[in-house]
Amino acid sequence: MTTNGLSREERLKSLKAIEALFSGTNPSATAFPLKVIWRKNSERTSRLLVSVSKRHHKRAVARNRIKRQVREAYRLHKNIVTTPCDIAFLWLSKELCPSPLVHHKVVTLLQKVSCADS
Repeated sequence: MTTNGLSREERLKSLKAIEALFSGTNPSATAFPLKVIWRKNSERTSRLLVSVSKRHHKRAVARNRIKRQVREAYRLHKNIVTTPCDIAFLWLSKELCPSPLVHHKVVTLLQKVSCADS
């Protein structure tokens, strides 16, 4: 039985794993306003990192809203990715977007991640 939650084990927190993810040799894809970078891992589950630039969104309220939207979209559609991997979503836009658009872009990027892993 799979759960739709986003547990503590599914959050990418290790500095070593984050540095390995952003080493520059890992595949990435873009569906504006999001960019995804991924790397296969040896864990049993995929782990997620969401990053929003403080440079473009000065207020924490806006950054938290964007991160909440991306995490929710990932939580609902994480079953698209079948192999365990570390995934980082980067917000590229200077504007806020409605949730349906964010969901659509996250699904598009997760499909690219799953196609690349198989």
